[in-house]
Amino acid sequence: SDLLRLVMDLLHQLAPLRTVATWEQGLYYLCGRYQFSMKPGLKVVVPFFTDVHCVSVVPRNEKTPLNTVTLRDGRTLTYQAALFFQVVDAALAYNSVDNWQETIVELADGMLSELIAESDPKRFEPERNKRSNLRTELRDEINENCGIYGVRMLDIFFSQFVIGVRTIRLMGAERVIGSGK
Repeated sequence: SDLLRLVMDLLHQLAPLRTVATWEQGLYYLCGRYQFSMKPGLKVVVPFFTDVHCVSVVPRNEKTPLNTVTLRDGRTLTYQAALFFQVVDAALAYNSVDNWQETIVELADGMLSELIAESDPKRFEPERNKRSNLRTELRDEINENCGIYGVRMLDIFFSQFVIGVRTIRLMGAERVIGSGK
């Protein structure tokens, strides 16, 4: 199996053509250095000297882990968010950080916790306009930091958003045990 993988990798390196799919943006490298971005299609490469790396530019979604933050009034808020984001600059996403997908999720997760903890607790009441405005403001704040990685946050939705509940985490499993009043 290792020999087969080695043979397949060698054949891939020797093949003079690369395909950039419709949902991707290609990045052209000459001797390991980024040169320019490419549109979808069949691309010619010179084995060992040039290569094309592909980055998906369609919107994608990821979810944050379950988080519990302490609000300014001392109550806790437990939330989980679905993040919808898209690569707007493939070269930045691919070249500026080792794993852009993981980086964006962790950055957004940390910023959400920090921004929620600093916000006025009245904003978390169940009235629709308050939470809708909060989502927009959180997205805009996160976008200010995602731009350096060539990614734009399209939207944030909270799949869990509960005030005053204590969550116990034991070996990676989360359990809600009751009211935190």
